[in-house]
Amino acid sequence: MMSLAASHGYDGRTYPLEVVDDEIRRERLRDNALTGGLAVAPVAKGVKEGARIAMEEILPGPADDVLTFDHVAWVYCAILGQQGHGWVAPRIPQPVLVAAVSSYLSLADDETLLAIVGKGLNNVPTQSCALTTKRIYWAGDPRQDEAEWDDADHPDAQAVGRPPLRCEYLAYKDLPEALDLTGVLSKVIDLGEGRQINLGANIPLLQALIGFLKEVRSVMVGEKPLPHLIPVAADQVRLQWPAVLAADAEARTLQAAIRGYHAQTLVAKRAVVTPLMAAACVLVYVAMVARGVSPIDPSPRVMLDWGASFGPSVVFDRQVWRLLTSMFLHFGLIHLAMNLWCLLTTGPVVERFFGHLGFAALYVLSGLGGAAASLFVHPTFICAGASGAIFGVFGGLLGFLAIRHRDVPPAILQPMRSGTLAFLGYNVLFGLTSSTIDMAAHLGGLATGFVVGLVLADGRINRPDRVGLLRRVAVIAVLSAGLVLLTRQTIERARDRIMADPTMGPQLESALNAGPAWNAFQQALAPLFPEFDRISRETERVISEIDQGDVPASRIEPTLDHLIADSESLGRRLETLPVGNPEIRAMSDHLVMAKTHQHQSLVLLKRFVSDKDASLLKGPDGLDASFKAYAKEFEEFRKLREAYFKTHQLTLQEP
Repeated sequence: MMSLAASHGYDGRTYPLEVVDDEIRRERLRDNALTGGLAVAPVAKGVKEGARIAMEEILPGPADDVLTFDHVAWVYCAILGQQGHGWVAPRIPQPVLVAAVSSYLSLADDETLLAIVGKGLNNVPTQSCALTTKRIYWAGDPRQDEAEWDDADHPDAQAVGRPPLRCEYLAYKDLPEALDLTGVLSKVIDLGEGRQINLGANIPLLQALIGFLKEVRSVMVGEKPLPHLIPVAADQVRLQWPAVLAADAEARTLQAAIRGYHAQTLVAKRAVVTPLMAAACVLVYVAMVARGVSPIDPSPRVMLDWGASFGPSVVFDRQVWRLLTSMFLHFGLIHLAMNLWCLLTTGPVVERFFGHLGFAALYVLSGLGGAAASLFVHPTFICAGASGAIFGVFGGLLGFLAIRHRDVPPAILQPMRSGTLAFLGYNVLFGLTSSTIDMAAHLGGLATGFVVGLVLADGRINRPDRVGLLRRVAVIAVLSAGLVLLTRQTIERARDRIMADPTMGPQLESALNAGPAWNAFQQALAPLFPEFDRISRETERVISEIDQGDVPASRIEPTLDHLIADSESLGRRLETLPVGNPEIRAMSDHLVMAKTHQHQSLVLLKRFVSDKDASLLKGPDGLDASFKAYAKEFEEFRKLREAYFKTHQLTLQEP
């Protein structure tokens, strides 16, 4: 047979069962070093085989050698810790303990915290479980009803306040006999009845935890006798145990502080709005890609078509809705992924502080505030993204901590505040180095979120009851009205900045004056069209008389002289037409050219009547060419007029 430590591969060695002398014991302990594994031996002779060992039962022996199951369980936990599978009391880092107590751990009075098993970044496990002297705790599905916590196996649960929503636990004595890993892609420990422990893809960790659970269960149900530690290891346990108990007391103090903090500050039990906002961004992105938009680098023109914010569209076309729709658009997959990571990391925490309605208001108002700030600073840029709203979430958190910092335990307050400031500082510095990052939207959303957070953090407004809800509705309405007024002022100021732009300003000014400019041009032009028509009709009558040959030249020439004079007068009047923009000037130029060809045809016609030279009728400079050029210039005028009305969305009103 082998010792328990060796039989489960804790240190890879085999230890004989027989009692060894002190010299051999010292040699083995030197090899084992008590840092690579703690050796254990079977229970002393005289304990009945198969007898049930209760947790409180002690081993026979001298008083100074009395150790219980609690001590042996701690040794097993120490072996897990020495293998790099977690943190063992009394050396559990505070961030690890805070993460466990905040998410799933709720210690009862009849147990001692021994270890937290799992791995993560910066001493904060992403997935973990807690081991005590009686139970294993892990994060399960969120509880719908806190009355489910009323469990006879956890008699002191109510003494520590409201437990975490994801608290799951099982006593060692109730563990199933068969424990193994299940799952295809993701391995979990199956505890039966739908209970599963998921600690990630670390198979050695899961296997070591299964070995621990099997050992403690077999002892608790009496399948195996309680082992005893070899004397030197027992001395080590006695030396460390007071520190373990002191660490357990500190953990309970922290647990009580966190429970009180949750009871005083949390309005919502779980995040609802955060995943909805994230899902909305994803759905818009998927819809864009499904319509053929580039998934990595969509063009600004396409983003504008989908609802991105653009100063001229918001200011001059009154498309204020773009300030809202731009919050759900992203310039490609990387932009979307970065924003969603920030939102899903911090959003659930802040939403539980402000409640669903308060968080929705914080998110939307911050996004609008960021979009308005971007409109003011970058009125000629096409802007989109949820970063303004996300910065507002961080701003709301800072506002909350500024008001309610006394309600937050230092163990949570310090990393929360420093993490938020570090995130904001890094992004501000990074944003200043990149011209593609809209710092105006970031800072505008941050400022808006901070103000909203300051207001909504007030305990009278943030109450989790109906009175608090009504107060939040009223306050949100006032904040929304204030933001609307501020946005209107921003739009007016953005108008001036757009018109001052050397490239876009003249184009917009021309576009804005399109209607008035046409009206003025049309009003001055209206009396001239009948003159064109009259001269054309008179010219056709003269040509008809010449073709008949029964009218003498002495009668035709005076008529042509009058028509030539009228054409010259028409030309002078055309030169005085008001041309409010280059497009109307182009139309006016075609009318002047039409008058020029009309005048040329009259002159040629008079020379033909006088000289009877048939060459004046044909050729590129002849009478026929002048008539065709006259008609072509009028056709060009009509084409430019139609394009002008289409471009500027004008409607021609017939008199």
